[in-house]
Amino acid sequence: MHLRQFDPDNPVINKTNWRTQIARVLEHFDWKAVQNDVSPFLERQEKVEMLTCERVLKLLDDRA
Repeated sequence: MHLRQFDPDNPVINKTNWRTQIARVLEHFDWKAVQNDVSPFLERQEKVEMLTCERVLKLLDDRA
């Protein structure tokens, strides 16, 4: 199965490149906004500081 975004310049996302494509998108997120969105769902508010682009990218790399 292949997923293609509406933009024809976006590459086809498949089982070999999905991590790279997700990383490319994650790097453009406003991570402070992400933290603010997630914060109300956390039992410990101080844990929100752990949610960073670097950590999420590392999780992607660690699972490769």
